[in-house]
Order: sequence, then structure tokens, then C-alpha cells
Amino acid sequence: MIQRESTFRSRWRAAQKTLQSLIACTLLFWAPSSEASGLYEDESPSVFDQGRSHGSILVGSSSNTSGEYHLIVGAGYGYFIADGLDLRLDADMTLGRDPFVGRTTPGIQYILHFIPGIQPYVGGFYRHWFIGSGEDDMDSVGARFGGIFVQGARTYIQVGLVWENIIKNCRDGDPCSYTIPEIMMSLAF
Repeated sequence: MIQRESTFRSRWRAAQKTLQSLIACTLLFWAPSSEASGLYEDESPSVFDQGRSHGSILVGSSSNTSGEYHLIVGAGYGYFIADGLDLRLDADMTLGRDPFVGRTTPGIQYILHFIPGIQPYVGGFYRHWFIGSGEDDMDSVGARFGGIFVQGARTYIQVGLVWENIIKNCRDGDPCSYTIPEIMMSLAF
């Protein structure tokens, strides 16, 4: 009986310490910054302010059902039509693949720029796939969400998930809907 009670007490103390640590970390993470609480009158411009533009460069890889990997390169441009509301156009192409595949992607996303720390985002897009060698082009729609880490006055890193659904000319045997991770670095100007 004494053995069980001391084991229970040690586990209870460990659980209490873990819970206290989690509460402390949560309070630190969610505590408003001095900028968010209005302590500073002089607010510096945000990378998400209306009228700001940003560009991005894409370098990535893709694989097909036979396990071949290909290099993807591309670029993008975005413009904030309102604080946190971004209209963007991205284009990319897959190198070393036959047939050629290129994509253009107009989209929109909203960044919850007023939240301190990691700023959540959500967005949607339409994508047109240019397929070479006489094959039919494809069209898709999708959504993205995740968090943005601001790195200084002009750069940010976007990390999240993208869900895409091919709505025109999905090939037999290929998945028409999928989810992939997204990591992007942007430079605001």
C-alpha cells in the first residue's frame, strides 16, 4: 500500500510540473506584445500592409507514381489590396520531365496580421496545368492554411498545408485530390 501511494504521489507531482510548464509556455506564447497592447504609438509598417508587394522564388521537387523525382522551379508575385488580404500570381515548371509540365496559379489569401507571434493564414486558388506532348491540360482548385513567421521588416516564411482537387482532365489511376506541405519564403518591397 505504501509503495503504491508513493508511486501515485511521484506521478502526480510530475504531472503537476508538466501542467505548470504547459500553462507557462501557453501564457508566454499568447501574451500580447507591447505593440499589440498599444504601448507604442509609433507603429512600424507591416509586411502585410495595404499597398505592399512581395515576391517569392520556388525550388522544390515532385515525384510521380513510378517513383521518379523531378526539380520544380518557379516564381510568384503578390500585392496586398487591404491589410492582410493578398492577391497573388505564381508560375512554375517541372524540369527534366517528359512531357513538359508548367503551372500558373492565381490566388487569394488572408493573413491574420493582427495576431502577435505566428500569424495564421488561409487562402484559395485556381491552377491551370500546361501539359506538353499533345496531352490535355488540366485545371484544379485548392485551399491553403498555416502559419507565417515574420523575419525582420521585409521577409517572412510561410509554413502550412495545401489541398488541391483536379477538376478538369484528371487522369485515370492518378489521385484527383491530395494534400501536400508548403514552405515558402517571401521578400516584401
